[in-house]
Amino acid sequence: IATAINKGYLPYFAVMVQSIKNSRNVSREYCIHILSSDITHDDLVQMPYLGDDCFTVDLIDVNWFKDKVAEFEFGEFFTVECLYRLALLELLPDIDKILYLDSDLIVLSDVSQLFDVDLAQNYVAAVKDIGIAGMAGGYAPDEADRLLKLGIDDFNSYFSSGVMVWDL
Repeated sequence: IATAINKGYLPYFAVMVQSIKNSRNVSREYCIHILSSDITHDDLVQMPYLGDDCFTVDLIDVNWFKDKVAEFEFGEFFTVECLYRLALLELLPDIDKILYLDSDLIVLSDVSQLFDVDLAQNYVAAVKDIGIAGMAGGYAPDEADRLLKLGIDDFNSYFSSGVMVWDL
């Protein structure tokens, strides 16, 4: 599992981790790769439930990537952490498949079921994000401009990047 956080999201991350642990298959091992430019091991020590024999964390410093994308404009609703997932292939070269989860989710069933989805010849599995289509189509018109600048002109084909399975 990979997630991207900053210090401001530590409380939400703590809830997500606990929800994963509460619904996990106890016969499987889980590792959460934390992509962050400001989280330290000391921050994570304050969350004693993170580490056990079947549940580990891996803190990955992404400052080098943050510097690469410093000139990007993220818009009102997004932060630089949204882009960290784009570096997964470089950050985790020895991993073949990963489940990416936004750090503010509550997990209600075992995520290993999602991880086990057969991607066949696809590189990623995700779902359409109808919220973005609504933003771009009405209540946040600046979002339409942002998407057009990114080359996305079909707002209904935008997908959620908050839950994805990647073939790395």
